[in-house]
Amino acid sequence: MTSLRRLDASMNELTGTIPDELCELPLESLNLYENKLRGELPDGIAKSPKYELRLFQNQLSGELPPNLGKSSPLRWVDVSTNKFTGQIPESLCSNGALEELLLIENSFSGEIPASLAECRSLLRVSVPEEIGFLDSLLEISVDDKYVSGSLPSSIVNLGQLVKLDLHDNELSGKIPSGIHLGRS
Repeated sequence: MTSLRRLDASMNELTGTIPDELCELPLESLNLYENKLRGELPDGIAKSPKYELRLFQNQLSGELPPNLGKSSPLRWVDVSTNKFTGQIPESLCSNGALEELLLIENSFSGEIPASLAECRSLLRVSVPEEIGFLDSLLEISVDDKYVSGSLPSSIVNLGQLVKLDLHDNELSGKIPSGIHLGRS
């Protein structure tokens, strides 16, 4: 299997951790979503030449490798609905090819990396429900097709918000009732 390029074992009942040996393969695509995988990601996952990394809806935990995206031309990353913590890696858009970044339903902390502004190919980003915990946030500007899905209902908790600019995106659903914009 040393020449394996694509691995899709999604939507199964796989358990355990992601083996280190997977990271030694020249995978371009790793799809293990909707399983019951747990534990931390192997360190080597950031080194293999992947274009696509879809690990959503598992029970994975720990931090994303700080060099994820640095040595591989990542285009799609979906690690939503896991138990990841720590900061979102600065290196995710090192190659400028990132088109999709979905991180919702985790416990990330810290700032959104400024390097995401360099992702000129980015087409889809998720806005996590946890945005409502940033109660001192004054401004949100995410425009030009970077956001899809619905607005999180927790956005109504942003009592200090003065500016909310979400024009030209692919938002759907209802506007959360109770949105309050602070005074400028």
